[in-house]
Amino acid sequence: VKRAISYKAGGTFIARNLANRADRLELNADRTLFYQNIGAQYAMPWLFTRPIRTLLKAYHNRYNQPVYLGGGEPFYKALQQGALFSLEEKFEKMNYGVSCGIEAIKITSERLGFADTIEYDSTLLGKNIGYIFLEPLFMIDTRNNPLNPSKGSLSVFSLKSMFDLANRTSFFRLATEHSFFSAVHEKIILGMRLRFGHIFNRQFTHLNP
Repeated sequence: VKRAISYKAGGTFIARNLANRADRLELNADRTLFYQNIGAQYAMPWLFTRPIRTLLKAYHNRYNQPVYLGGGEPFYKALQQGALFSLEEKFEKMNYGVSCGIEAIKITSERLGFADTIEYDSTLLGKNIGYIFLEPLFMIDTRNNPLNPSKGSLSVFSLKSMFDLANRTSFFRLATEHSFFSAVHEKIILGMRLRFGHIFNRQFTHLNP
């Protein structure tokens, strides 16, 4: 077994209420041997006069996969860069929202046979692929306590669409999740979770790992 260590360095800058609208500006950066994340986001709990949470975000992420120490060259390296605009409205038991934006993804690998191992089209390796994406989200939350629930349920539904007209790598991702909680004893809480998801794509080999 090989042993190794990794440094971790980073920082976050936060500024609140810049426009006197309960807004928040956040800049953050983190770096290790395995990943580098740089991001900036601006959020406020209003859209004009309605209580709709508004978020603007830009990000630049690099990471290796899989992540483990002393394992030699990673299976592949990924670069993700993008920006998004998100809206979310909350009610007592229901939230809904939508995110849209642009993203560029680049996959590189120095492992021999990488594309054949995971059925990945080798012509896409090293290519910067651009997407326009749209993701609506719907959530129903009846938990009595979000941090420490003893009864109730949480249901989440999302459909993410990634559009790439140049390289035929477009896909749709359907994801649903349902969790429910019940007290079977004064100090014993039963929690169960069901998940279902599916990715729709014209060719499986064109899906980025």
